[in-house]
Amino acid sequence: MDSILSQLILDVFDISRSLTFYHEVLGLPVVDRQSLDGHELATLAAGPVEVLLVQQPEAEARTDYDRSGGLVMSLRVPNLAQLCDAVDRAQIPVICPAEDAPIGNRSVLINDPDGYALLVFEKTETVH
Repeated sequence: MDSILSQLILDVFDISRSLTFYHEVLGLPVVDRQSLDGHELATLAAGPVEVLLVQQPEAEARTDYDRSGGLVMSLRVPNLAQLCDAVDRAQIPVICPAEDAPIGNRSVLINDPDGYALLVFEKTETVH
């Protein structure tokens, strides 16, 4: 049986703030939103992979670890310039400004509200 990545689970501090980032800024559709035993959950569609945002109840919240930890998510978008404008308006931290990669992509590296790194890119016509 072949393994398939089906869901990325992100532990977040404030689900409303994270939903603003992932849904309103990045444009990922919200598939489901629910509360379960004090946990706030939101599922977003990102192509064949879902992104599950989980806000733990205050008594269970983990604040003692670095969320970046080497993980970098990658998201392909149709218009990077539009996304960069939305990132600027939302005052989202930019780790590495937009640049052309030698592999035919233009990308920007940003942080989500919880410190997770996200490489957002669009395909370009030419390879450098």
